[in-house]
Amino acid sequence: MTRATVVMVALLSLAAPAAAQDKTRVELFDRDSNRRGHATIDEKTGRIDIFDKSSRRTGYGVIQPDGRVDRYRLDGSRTDRARRR
Repeated sequence: MTRATVVMVALLSLAAPAAAQDKTRVELFDRDSNRRGHATIDEKTGRIDIFDKSSRRTGYGVIQPDGRVDRYRLDGSRTDRARRR
């Protein structure tokens, strides 16, 4: 399972945002239930920060109002685009 697939699974699991928090932490797992890292999502701005299992930041992104997720590497280059289903 690719990192993009893991991230999309995590994003799709956020059906209802938490009203009491500004940021939500989502644990990321692969198909074999191995922890791959986590993502923090700022619900006010739609910003996503992605971390590996050692808590090193590996990328970031923005959730657009139409559900599209724009993801970037740490050097600012764009990765593949994903769309919420």
